[in-house]
Amino acid sequence: MSLDTRITLHKLEVFCLVVELGGIGKAAKHLYLAQPVVSTHIRDLQKRLGVVLMERNGRHLEVNEAGTAVYEWARTTLTRGHELTRELENLVSGQGGRAVIAATTSLGSYLLPSLLTTFQETRPGCLISLDVADPEQVLERVQSGVADFGLLPSAEAPDPVHFEATELGHEPIILVAAPGHAPATDHITTDELAQLPHLSSQRGNARRDIVDAALRQIGVEVGPVMLELGNPEASKLAVGQGSGVTFLFRHSVLAELESGQLRQITFDGSDRLTTRIFLVTRREKRMSALQRELADHLRSTVQVELAAA
Repeated sequence: MSLDTRITLHKLEVFCLVVELGGIGKAAKHLYLAQPVVSTHIRDLQKRLGVVLMERNGRHLEVNEAGTAVYEWARTTLTRGHELTRELENLVSGQGGRAVIAATTSLGSYLLPSLLTTFQETRPGCLISLDVADPEQVLERVQSGVADFGLLPSAEAPDPVHFEATELGHEPIILVAAPGHAPATDHITTDELAQLPHLSSQRGNARRDIVDAALRQIGVEVGPVMLELGNPEASKLAVGQGSGVTFLFRHSVLAELESGQLRQITFDGSDRLTTRIFLVTRREKRMSALQRELADHLRSTVQVELAAA
């Protein structure tokens, strides 16, 4: 059999969404299409490939062996398509190149903006895009080709099958409280730590998982969480009002520490409370000249920032 070259990228994208979201109905909702339209795309793709891609198991459609092979090929094709689109846009527009970075909130909101501004100032005409997301989404965007790089905290290096990762250093995780509120001193015992009202992000949130893993690593337990808040800004506001204490990545709270709005609380072992920071790219990604320069810039400058923290 030979591959029908009239297969469109749109049909591949629809098929990938059906696989990734777990069904035609969910893919249709995501694409704002009627289910019969999505079903027609899948049937047409099967016809052009000459194979059945999905088989019914009870009430559910499941990807078969052929479908898995086609999905892997389709995902690679779409990934390279995203990357090629950026390259061609630069050639047509005459820009000095484009790069897209996906980063987690603490890194993308508090660490990267000044570093990217410095880089862009020396390369007029280039376009740098920063996309802030949670760690899972960062990796998804790098793997799909939507982002050229990812910067994220993680206890372990990302999957080496799909990613090339460079560990840039460790980000301190610090305990903060409001001036004039408990605890009375800036250094406490671990027993006192367990008695303080504690704020955290929700269960299942990546930041909470990272903090909990780091605490377990140094053998420290904290008291029950009294308030769950979804992002660092909300946590800082609540702590500043005296609602309790919370653990935050140091770069996300530097401004408040310097202004005196918040204060750092230490305890035995708190200097060992850190998480690893990784710069990741898709394995076998072809870098443009600008992207190689930006990757080198990020490696050097982020390492310096983390070392200074």
